[in-house]
Amino acid sequence: MKDPLKRITLVFALIALLPLAFLVYEYSQLNRQEMMVRETFKNQLDAILFSVNQYSDDVVSSWANRVRQE
Repeated sequence: MKDPLKRITLVFALIALLPLAFLVYEYSQLNRQEMMVRETFKNQLDAILFSVNQYSDDVVSSWANRVRQE
């Protein structure tokens, strides 16, 4: 590789590929983080829905008890 054009081309290619590799790595990390956020959101939504369901069950049960007592 005594030809300076080949050497310059190789250096330029390496310089151009490093940011590209970093971009691909960061994109894959972003997808993983989005999946974790989505999973957390789903778990929180399930917990909220469970709580609302329990509350509504308590309200309906209290209504049923009032009807039985009357």
